[in-house]
Amino acid sequence: MLRRLFLSLPILLATSLCSATCDDGSVPGGFPFSSDAAAASVLTSLQRAISREDNAAVADLVQFPVRATLGDKSVRLRRNELLANFNEVFNQKVKAAILAARFRSETDYQCVFWNDHGMMLGDGEVWLNSVDDDSIKVITINND
Repeated sequence: MLRRLFLSLPILLATSLCSATCDDGSVPGGFPFSSDAAAASVLTSLQRAISREDNAAVADLVQFPVRATLGDKSVRLRRNELLANFNEVFNQKVKAAILAARFRSETDYQCVFWNDHGMMLGDGEVWLNSVDDDSIKVITINND
């Protein structure tokens, strides 16, 4: 009896530690950033800038050069190139993924996925990660 309880302990712990689930039933895993609050703040700022159609504010949250698709080519864009092609890069699919990302609170993430590559929004339309100065920025835009 005691042995059976001991063997089931990891399952019980995993179940209780993974109680935060997304609407689709997936469970977020190891957060790669030093501060949950900082990541929440960046996502909120990105969502606010997208909803206000403030292209310059969105660009401030992007690490350049950033990978995206223009036409049928994968390219690395500088800030001025992103701004010149903003609506093609941040198309409706990308904007919807950003706006749909949700948290239950600043430290309890819901419906965003993260791993050692960073935080993924939507189905991989946008990836954010820590950059050189330890700020969190958009590093990839999968707009195709």
